[in-house]
Amino acid sequence: MTGADGDALLERLRANPADGEAWTDLYQSYWPFVFSVAYRQCRGHRDLAEEVAQEVFVKLLRTQPFDRLPNASMLRGYLYTAATNTAKTAVGRLAARPESPLSDRGDEPHGADFTEARLVIEDARGALAPVDREILNLIEAGFTLSEVAAATGLSYTNTAVRLHRLRRQLHRLLGQPERQSESGQ
Repeated sequence: MTGADGDALLERLRANPADGEAWTDLYQSYWPFVFSVAYRQCRGHRDLAEEVAQEVFVKLLRTQPFDRLPNASMLRGYLYTAATNTAKTAVGRLAARPESPLSDRGDEPHGADFTEARLVIEDARGALAPVDREILNLIEAGFTLSEVAAATGLSYTNTAVRLHRLRRQLHRLLGQPERQSESGQ
């Protein structure tokens, strides 16, 4: 939203920061833009991009910088910068985690190797079937195998097999030897 409509919305929020309807209009008008900026910065990780976009709007609600934004173009620039910075922070936190729900054990690579591994995984994500991407996203978000099965509508066994295959594929892409289960299978 730019031009007269955006400027009028800003004026409404300047006059009454508690105007719920104006906040709803702002959210509905700018959500697609904020989400798309976050999505690009999060390298296509949809769940993380949604969290980032929500965080941007929460920050906007807290700071209410409308007096410093003379027009809708400035608001759009503010939202772009907030989404970019928030996404970079979120991606950095994700890349800095020493553990990954994708591995069988907690001995993931660290530092630059870990960041490179995350980039390989993000690139591989695009080649996956939609259901496999969903499984991967849910596992990364910390869901149990039972919860993933319920969310995807697959059986527990089918979900486990798909996750096993995803792990094998990712180990190959990362140049790591495939790990054997504890029972030696």
